[in-house]
Amino acid sequence: MPSKIDQVIIGGGSAEYIKPELQSYFSGVPISWAAELSEDVRQAFNLPVTEDNLCLRLADVYGLYRCLQKQVAPSLVDIGKQD
Repeated sequence: MPSKIDQVIIGGGSAEYIKPELQSYFSGVPISWAAELSEDVRQAFNLPVTEDNLCLRLADVYGLYRCLQKQVAPSLVDIGKQD
């Protein structure tokens, strides 16, 4: 495991079965369970509550998108300062 980890995003149905083991392995690192992102997905895509399964399916990739967005956004600000 890399020495510097800001956050771990865990998703997938089987993650619930091994949740204690994952929490132990990643102790000291903030864990975001992809299921927690489902409400963010629902709001971002304006999905009704009845589309809960779709929200869960999109949560993993949405979490990755948010992570990459946080990494890229500061560099875009720096590029704007060069003008």
